[in-house]
Amino acid sequence: MSNDILTIEEKNGEIIVTDCKKDAIKVVIPDNVTQIGEAAFEDCKRLNSIVIPSSITKIRKSAFCSCKALKSIVIPDSVTQIETQAFIHCIKLKSIVLPTNITRIREYTFCNCKALESIVLPDSVTKIEKYAFWNCKALKSIIIPSGLTKISECTFCGSESLESIEIPVRVTKIEDSAFLGCFSLKSIDIPDRVTKIEDSAFSYCTALRSIKLPNSITHIGNHVFNHCTSLESIEIPNNIISIGSRAFAKCTALRPNSVVYRGTAAQWKKIKIVPPFYAMNQGMNDILSGSSEQKVCCMGSDGNGVTPIWLNEEEKDVSKDW
Repeated sequence: MSNDILTIEEKNGEIIVTDCKKDAIKVVIPDNVTQIGEAAFEDCKRLNSIVIPSSITKIRKSAFCSCKALKSIVIPDSVTQIETQAFIHCIKLKSIVLPTNITRIREYTFCNCKALESIVLPDSVTKIEKYAFWNCKALKSIIIPSGLTKISECTFCGSESLESIEIPVRVTKIEDSAFLGCFSLKSIDIPDRVTKIEDSAFSYCTALRSIKLPNSITHIGNHVFNHCTSLESIEIPNNIISIGSRAFAKCTALRPNSVVYRGTAAQWKKIKIVPPFYAMNQGMNDILSGSSEQKVCCMGSDGNGVTPIWLNEEEKDVSKDW
């Protein structure tokens, strides 16, 4: 069944492409093939065109890994499974049409696809796994399907052209480094069901100017907004239980009274805060150091007005004890 370019084998009733000549430029997969095997096209660095027939149902792990000349690909709706790392290091891949029946984007699927500008994820997708779009530097926009319940670890880490993104309302958790290094991200709405933002989730989002956290948030991890140098204001909900170390470190645009806590001073004291809370700019002490130049504004229990609460050494000790 093989030809001059492809190695095709039959295994357990499946017709599988298992290998391809490394100097192949254009490939048309025969329409009796049912699977693209693991690493079948790996390191086919000259491959710039491939036709996948509607007989294909599965694309195995690393199938197109490091196909560095491949610019676009259309995957037919017959495909129901795309395994991990399928297009990793396809550095010139600009566009891809995904099948409408897949339910997950596996880990590292589009990792380091530096030229990928846009992608439409089908509504059937309910899970995007870690590092799926890591270092997709050209990715400007993406619509996340409504069925997702979490943003996984490093999903969009290094997607430095991503300007905006809408997080589905069912999401309850944003995991470690999910948007780390998204330098162009200017705004983001976090839905009301999110309870936890994990470590470094928005670190180095240097264009992010403001963010309002929903009342559902209970945990803010370490370094969550570290080096968000354009962040001018932040509202912290009164349901917060813990704030991690350096959650707002190097947020150099933050100024006194620009951090608002939607609760009372008594509630603020009960929050478990891992010092230092944040440093507003180099040379100024951390907010838990007792500096007389820094304060958090706490909303009164009746919601009328804003009362500045100075964080002195006594309050610092209370926070440490929790």
